[in-house]
Amino acid sequence: MSYSLYHEIYNNVFLSNPDYLKAEFSPGYRIVLENAEVIRAVGEKHLDYGCGAGFVVGLLGKVRISHMAREHLLVTH
Repeated sequence: MSYSLYHEIYNNVFLSNPDYLKAEFSPGYRIVLENAEVIRAVGEKHLDYGCGAGFVVGLLGKVRISHMAREHLLVTH
């Protein structure tokens, strides 16, 4: 799947299920927070860009994610 289209898929998911944008519903969110330094050290080429709403990449920054997820992250964090 093209990464450039991946964010469009999640925009559609967010429109049909707004709870998907809430970090508390992201199973890996807590784990990412606990291991943020290690994840950053690994580098972006090793990240799974398909990590739900983009909470992981939102934390690490500078990666193209769904604009709806990005706007939500800016409002809630």
